[in-house]
Order: sequence, then structure tokens, then C-alpha cells
Amino acid sequence: SMELGAIAAGFDHSKASELYDFGRLLGLSFQIQDDWLDAFGDPELTGKKPGGDVSRKKKTLIYLEAMEVMPGEVRTKLESLFHENKPMADDDVDWVLQQFREYDIHKKVSSQVERKMDEALDHLGRAAIPERLAEELRSFAEAIVFRSY
Repeated sequence: SMELGAIAAGFDHSKASELYDFGRLLGLSFQIQDDWLDAFGDPELTGKKPGGDVSRKKKTLIYLEAMEVMPGEVRTKLESLFHENKPMADDDVDWVLQQFREYDIHKKVSSQVERKMDEALDHLGRAAIPERLAEELRSFAEAIVFRSY
């Protein structure tokens, strides 16, 4: 949709392409941050109990990162919990979240958000659009990604 907006605004193909990449990476950053907040966010700020994605067995980037770094026995249990054909018990959700913290998954995923955002902002810079518009898009991007709720 960023590309379509750029085309509608009369920007050339090069600018529209850079804005497309900005939007794509912004969307990824937003989603990863949303998943991070679901697992590690402060319930007072998010208004939700941590672990909603875990209890629904959503295989987010957090889950994928965990599967890469957890040792065999822990990884096997995690995989089993996510593949069981029954709802995940609250105690199991708590165990999964504890494993995510113990293996620093929150740090790895937070780094991914920052890297994707840096890439997005690089594309925004390369789009060479008017500075006022670029600053508005930058501020918007930072507000929706670097949030605590």
C-alpha cells in the first residue's frame, strides 16, 4: 500500500519501489513487536495476560528463534506442547514463557525488530522524498513499532 500511495502521489518507479520496501519492512517490524509484546510485554500497559499467542500455539518468530537455540530436551518439550491436539494449560504457557526468557529469546527478537526497522528507514532515506513527508513517515513508523502497548 505504500507503493500504491507513492504511485498515486506521482512518485517515479524508483521512489515507489523504495517506499514499497519501507512499508514491507515496517509491517514486519510491527508484527514482530506485536508478538514480542504478547510474550514479554507489561500486562499493565498491554491490557493482556502474557502468552496469548503461546496458548493459541501460534508459531511466531519467537517460537522459531526458540527452536533454534534451545537444547534438545527443552526443544522437544516445546515442540510437543505446540503440536498436542488439546488446549495448552496455563502452567504450560508459563513454562514456555519462562524458557523464552531463560534462553534470551526476548533479546534476540527485540534485535530483529531493531534491524528490520533500520532496514525500513534505510529504504525510506533512499526514496529521497520531500523531507517533511519523510519525517512524518519516520515518526509514524517509530510510534507504531517502538511501543509498549
